[in-house]
Amino acid sequence: MNPGTLKIRIEIWDQTSAPAASGSGYLVPETAPVYSGVRARMTYASTREVWQAMAAQTRNIVNFELRQRPGIRVGMRVKCKNQWYEIIALQGRDGLPPQMILKTVLREAK
Repeated sequence: MNPGTLKIRIEIWDQTSAPAASGSGYLVPETAPVYSGVRARMTYASTREVWQAMAAQTRNIVNFELRQRPGIRVGMRVKCKNQWYEIIALQGRDGLPPQMILKTVLREAK
């Protein structure tokens, strides 16, 4: 992996299991950054991945390629350029250093 292609800074977040009470009294799950300031390369989905996404009724698939990090799993969130993406799949690549690809979907506002 060429370090010069890792031009985007992302944060990887996870929800903690202990919810916190908001100002209105509702329980809101806390989020905590697992990795902050990770350098990555952002690529959009290929044509094949777009067709698979349409079959799964999801939109806006974005791939983040970065160096291997322990503890990243499906269901975590990636924050990039004030957008939130949810990790739906992980792929590993051999090499020096080992790489991983995070397949993410733009998180819809609820």
